Amino acid sequence: MKIKTIIFATLAFAVVGITANAEDYKMFWLMSTITRDTIGPIVKKPGTKFTAGGKEWTVLASRPNEILFADSATSRHHGPYDFVLDRIVDLGGFALAISRIEEFEGDESTPPPPIIMSRAGDPAPTAPDVARPQRWDPKPLPSTNPGAHKTVFGDLTVIPRRYPAAGILWIEPVKTVKYDWSVGDYTGSGGEDIEMTRLGVSATWRNWFAEIYAITDAKTSGGIVPDRTHLSGLELDSGSGLGGRAGYVYSFVIDGNWNANIGAMASYETTTMDMNATVFQKSGEYIVPEVPATPEAPGTESSTVYEYTFADYSEEVDMEEFAFSLIGGIDYTSMYWGVGAYLFVDIYTDVSYSGSLDIGDQHYNLNAERTDPVGILFSGWYSPYADYIVGGGVSFGTETSLRIGVGKFF
Repeated sequence: MKIKTIIFATLAFAVVGITANAEDYKMFWLMSTITRDTIGPIVKKPGTKFTAGGKEWTVLASRPNEILFADSATSRHHGPYDFVLDRIVDLGGFALAISRIEEFEGDESTPPPPIIMSRAGDPAPTAPDVARPQRWDPKPLPSTNPGAHKTVFGDLTVIPRRYPAAGILWIEPVKTVKYDWSVGDYTGSGGEDIEMTRLGVSATWRNWFAEIYAITDAKTSGGIVPDRTHLSGLELDSGSGLGGRAGYVYSFVIDGNWNANIGAMASYETTTMDMNATVFQKSGEYIVPEVPATPEAPGTESSTVYEYTFADYSEEVDMEEFAFSLIGGIDYTSMYWGVGAYLFVDIYTDVSYSGSLDIGDQHYNLNAERTDPVGILFSGWYSPYADYIVGGGVSFGTETSLRIGVGKFF
């Protein structure tokens, strides 16, 4: 549908003492993604007011490449949003796209009042017969095809959302992962935990996220396999190591401040632990000498007799784990706080151990697999001052953990 647009404004140029440089400001236009009404020009200057969606809005101070709005009546903030062409902003439930950006060279004290351009079929306003700078001549607007700034699935319009860049330092004083164990032919305990403490740092950028961490005090909470005659008290402790994970989340607006998220994540972890057990082992041997035959009894040849005993066994083992998971969830994000709930599904895991045991005359390898492939995470954050944040989360299922941290938006 062709948009008929007429922009009119009266500019006055004056030199008034020492003033701020107006070239630091820009003008922009907002176009409704539904009705395609266009509002503008609006000067990106703190304090500039305009009307959209039946409400009055005020432009607030923000970073050079961002823009922040406030509801003039309630002072509720909306944004900050990236100040780029085709960026969709949400003003009280109305989706508006930044359709045009220009330099402002007029008098910053009296910026031109925003006007609403008519939709196709509406009477077009008549521009006043005034001279206007050449740079104010109307130019073609960006494509009105919704696909130019929105993702469309059938009749469903999806407004993408981008996470702000942030860094967080965190600690997990509680962290457990359940495994099903085995030692060779010895079927182990199902769902036996490895407990650990983790300290790390996380970062997000353009919906990509990554974290690295250190592992301390890793140990099993009980016996890896049930005690048997030839093997008992098998456990792991005194573990330490390193790990990390990275992934991407595609986020889009559901309604207002509610958002949906889908993504994927890969993780890798390596831990060195001490394996301790009591095993039935060969402890020695002796030679039975030959006995010559006599008329009363047959003789015997010399032979070797082995001695066995129960002994404490200890060995250092390395555990390596790789996992690839899918992520889905929802979150609520406001200007100063947010909460979310996410579902993790491990679609591929690989756990390997370097440790082994000698029981009697046999050699057995230690093996483990994650017990639960599905986990749930509940998280939240709060910004008490400027761009600084405190946050945390709890998870259940494939991993049980408690995390707390502090960080900053960038």
